[in-house]
Amino acid sequence: MGVSRQVLYLHLKRLEKAGFVESDLRLEDDDMRAKKFFRLKEFNVLLGINDLRSFFE
Repeated sequence: MGVSRQVLYLHLKRLEKAGFVESDLRLEDDDMRAKKFFRLKEFNVLLGINDLRSFFE
């Protein structure tokens, strides 16, 4: 993707705070360090013609 790990986690934290993703910490058998896993939550996006107009004005 060409994105640094720091930038990726910054955006994932923001998406989590906004409610688009959720995370949990896991320990794997071969590595005792905790790893944070993210997953996308279900959400709907409603976009109307007036919303699109504001992008093009």
